[in-house]
Amino acid sequence: MSRFSSFAWDLYKQSDEGKEAISRPLISHLQQLAELDTPQNFEHELRWMRQYNDNRDNTFFDEPIDIATFINQLVRDVEIPSQDAAINLFEEIVDNGIVIEFDDTDSFYFSILNDAKGEDESKRYYSEIYTLIAHISAGLHMRWPELFAPYFFSYRFDQFSTICRNYGIELPPVPGKRQERERAIYYARINEQLQKFRTAHGLTPAEFNAFLYDFAFKDLKLATHHNELPAASRVWFVIGGRGTHEDFDFVDNAQPTDVSFWQCGVETRPGDIVVLWCSSPRSCVHSIWRAVAPGFVDPFFYYYSTSRISRPIKIPDIPFSELSVHPTFADTPAVRARFQGRGGKPIPTSQYNAILEMAADKGFDTSILPSAPADLPTLDLNLKNERDVETQLIEPLLERLGYATPDYVRQLTVKIGRRERIIPDYAIGLRAHNGQTTVSILIEAKLDILSERQRDVDFRQARSYGKVLNAHQILLAARQGIWLYKNDLGDFDKDRFEFWNWIELGTADRFAELRDRIGKPAAMAKSS
Repeated sequence: MSRFSSFAWDLYKQSDEGKEAISRPLISHLQQLAELDTPQNFEHELRWMRQYNDNRDNTFFDEPIDIATFINQLVRDVEIPSQDAAINLFEEIVDNGIVIEFDDTDSFYFSILNDAKGEDESKRYYSEIYTLIAHISAGLHMRWPELFAPYFFSYRFDQFSTICRNYGIELPPVPGKRQERERAIYYARINEQLQKFRTAHGLTPAEFNAFLYDFAFKDLKLATHHNELPAASRVWFVIGGRGTHEDFDFVDNAQPTDVSFWQCGVETRPGDIVVLWCSSPRSCVHSIWRAVAPGFVDPFFYYYSTSRISRPIKIPDIPFSELSVHPTFADTPAVRARFQGRGGKPIPTSQYNAILEMAADKGFDTSILPSAPADLPTLDLNLKNERDVETQLIEPLLERLGYATPDYVRQLTVKIGRRERIIPDYAIGLRAHNGQTTVSILIEAKLDILSERQRDVDFRQARSYGKVLNAHQILLAARQGIWLYKNDLGDFDKDRFEFWNWIELGTADRFAELRDRIGKPAAMAKSS
């Protein structure tokens, strides 16, 4: 249901702040949202190749270019008559790449966005498109403001999702982490829905930009950050400096009020502790941060899942050479891999406490650092087995979501062969048609899911049930919380899920999010 109010919008449009926002140049909307390490303009540093006209060897150099202006100039002579044609044009950009070139007196310069990987034209660097979507969409908007909306929600897909949910803008299913081409094309999918909303409410392109980047933020209070953080539920390990030294400059100069965006798990919660590791050549623990927002998936973010972090506290560098011989770290897989692939992963509290001890040994006052978290936030219940999770957590939750006992089947038995059978813990929206059994939602109960590895094992079990029964959604439930996965084109993606802990589900806003996804009205609509 949309909360868009024509009355409220008209008041805003006639106000001084509304008039100012509607008249803003495009770059001002970008800067209005920008944080310290997000785009402040449409420039991006490209790797240029200089191809000489004489026999000198080709050389490479890095040089910034205004991508939006270039895109606008590139398509200035192109005519597209409709939204369908706009989608086709964007798909051509995604699949064919963008060649940026210019000449000088004795050489030819060019750079390619989304170049082919080697000689294989079918494999491209699609990430160059989706990570620069703010720049590319701005250029297309400059040329065709009626057909392309600028997308400036870099590292803010959670806020964009909130806007869509509250104003009734249909958000297409988010592509999986490894669906590189689909992530690049995803802008075209959401742009189509944005244009439908804009035209349905009679907004001009300039008015819609003001709605998206000013009115909605103020109406939904999206720009607020946590003043008081709850106690940490987990410790996360993040890595800076991979492939760029800009991270080093940022973290070295970060102030307590600065907010940054880093690869973190979807289960990240406000208050969680974030240990920042600087990669080679530094190879050291650099600082301790706090998460100030829940983790979320962002299809336009290279590493896919992220969270906002802030309140950095610099500690004495703890180099790899010291960690690798410390008894808490020495024989761990992370140290053996020199922390390769560990970015955005949780670490045990024992390792965080060891870091505090090493910092204290260097004379640092660790009393100013956040304390190691206790167990993950759970309700104060006596849970001893999976059945306790079912009776004390899952079934009361189903009742809150609007389900009565006849609406679901517990321990559904489905034969899939002569001997094989599957028995999911809960099946909601069960239907049988032409000998085929299908369900809306499957729920698998576990006592504990304490690690990513365990979650993946449990996911594979639920996924196998979900595929057999053509489930729209599967849900893992344990005392730590619930993990919700959506079916996309007949399958589920282990990296694409939403997470709620049970404490959060006691709050109105977070429970409303879950109710909108799997509450009885939503589930029945999907089954019909």
